[in-house]
Amino acid sequence: HSSGTPRAVLKRLAAAYTPGDSDLAWSRITLWRGLLAAALDQAPYEPVTGALVSGLAREPALDILAGWLAARIDGPVRRETGDLKVELDQPSQTIVLSRPQEGSTATLTRTGRPAAQLPLARRETRDCLAEDLRRLDADEIYFEALTGMDKVIYPGAGTD
Repeated sequence: HSSGTPRAVLKRLAAAYTPGDSDLAWSRITLWRGLLAAALDQAPYEPVTGALVSGLAREPALDILAGWLAARIDGPVRRETGDLKVELDQPSQTIVLSRPQEGSTATLTRTGRPAAQLPLARRETRDCLAEDLRRLDADEIYFEALTGMDKVIYPGAGTD
């Protein structure tokens, strides 16, 4: 996204969405979404009560990831600038998926359990494009993620 802030551009995409629309930033977070969903498929099977998505300020994939979470959980989702990570709060634990900005291995931690190392390299543009071309039908989850961005809390930020 080259014009405006990533958030402003994504809001325009949400307002003009038509079935079949997609975005390379959305494809870039496919593996993150899969790992987070898999982490929630393990005990204690509790609802997520809040979340934090952190990383580079001008990374639209993280804004969409925050929107995806905000559309799915009943709790606040914060988008902050800082280390690359996602934190999911549950009543009895916190799940953290983090990765160095330029790294290819993520760390998954949960309260009271050993950390797990997982492969999670930044997806190449060609891989994201190939994913988008395989799916040209309506992507309702992508649209929900775009519209979910309206619920995301941006501490210390003004509106776009």
